[in-house]
Order: sequence, then C-alpha cells, then structure tokens
Amino acid sequence: MFLRRKPGFLRESVLTPAKAMPPVYLKRSPLSDYKPVGVVSSGWIGLYRPPLSGQLAVVQEIKEMDLKHFRVFCDLAHQNIVRPLAIYYDELVHIVCEYVELSLLDILPLSTEIEVASIMSQLYDAITTLISHSVKFRIKTIRISVRGVIKLVLDWEYEPRIDREPRVASYELISIYLRGIMATIGDSIEWSDDAIQFQDALHSGCLPQASVYIYISPFRLKAGADNPKHKFLAKSEGRIALTRRVSLVSRIKLSRGEP
Repeated sequence: MFLRRKPGFLRESVLTPAKAMPPVYLKRSPLSDYKPVGVVSSGWIGLYRPPLSGQLAVVQEIKEMDLKHFRVFCDLAHQNIVRPLAIYYDELVHIVCEYVELSLLDILPLSTEIEVASIMSQLYDAITTLISHSVKFRIKTIRISVRGVIKLVLDWEYEPRIDREPRVASYELISIYLRGIMATIGDSIEWSDDAIQFQDALHSGCLPQASVYIYISPFRLKAGADNPKHKFLAKSEGRIALTRRVSLVSRIKLSRGEP
C-alpha cells in the first residue's frame, strides 16, 4: 500500500520580516548603491545596483538619526510596517526603506465592509505592535503592496522614544486617527451594527479588542492568545480581500507610466 500525503488546507501565508540589523554606511552616499528611477513626496525611488536585481527602495534625506534610534526602528519588524533597509552617513544622512507600490488612497473607493475590515485589521495589528513595544511614534502615511498588504510608513525623523508609561491621551490620539481612516476609506459603505460599535469605541478614545492584545490597565496592553478579535475586525479576510482591487489599480498606473 502506498502512502500519499493529504493535500493541505488553502490558507493565507503569513509574512514574518527578519529582525536582522540593516547595514550602516559611513562616508558613503546611497547613490553608490541605488540608481534614481523616480520621485516620491518623501524622497526618490532607487533601483539597487546592479539593475538586474530589480530591487526598488525609497531613499529619504533626514536631518539626523543616531544608531540607537535606528535600531529601535529596525526592532519593530512587522509585516504591516515599512522596514528600513539601510542608513547612509555622508555629508547628509539618508535612510533607505522598502518600496511599497501604492498609496492607500489609490484603491478608493471601496465597495464592501469586508474590504474596510481587512484594511483596519492590518492597521490595528501594526499599531498594537508599536504600543506593545512602548514606542512613541508618528505615522507619515499608509501604503499598500501589490500583494494587498497594508504598510504603515513611520516618520523617520520623529524620535522613537521608549515610553514605559503611555498616557491616556496617546490612546485617544490613536483612536481619533483610526476613526478618521475608517471614515475616509468607508465613505460609501453602509455600516453593520458591528462596524458602528467599533467606530463608537474609537470615538470614545478606546482601542477595541485586537486578536493578540488584552487590557491589563487603562495604560497597558498585554499579549493574550485567548482574547478574541472585535466582531468587526473578525470580518477581515486579510490581503486576499484586497488583491483584485490592488491588481486593477496597479495595471492602470503602469499603463500611465506612473511609479
């Protein structure tokens, strides 16, 4: 009798970024390693040399950053947070980070609550991870990859201080930010009761339950595998719910010759 391996269940792959420290270059310009091929609001798009590598990155000039703060950013490895790839110290300081193809605004308007939940769930995972590290942060923008993965772009010039006692005001600001994002991306959606309840919680300055964090005080979140997701976030289908829309927008931008 021959034994056959049973086919596995189809499931979404989970991407786990490595936490290795990216290279630090002294007295070296990023132009030595990256060829400019486009411009973005925060800097320029560089093609890693040799060109056959096909690797794109965003190169941004920053005022200053010491290695301690750079390491804090690197330690925040999460699939929903844009990761730094290198830092260059020359006459100017440049940080190189991963290139993410689209702005979140590029895929609007959305048509279903599941799409909104799929975006909010990824944002929530990234933000609760930042909170769990007790890092004070500032979000510069939100991007989305061609795989449908949401990516927070942090403000690299905002000092990522470790704050072991986050203030209630910090949670209120995050809640306001998330509610604004949800209102923007779901502008044409007729909300379910679960979605309305989720927005009401954000409006009150609270961070509703996420999948892996529970409250242990008004100031802290603690990892807990038994803590269920909020019913609205549980509707998320992850990046799979967004790939078709992202693919369409990517083809349109490519046909226009846009980066």
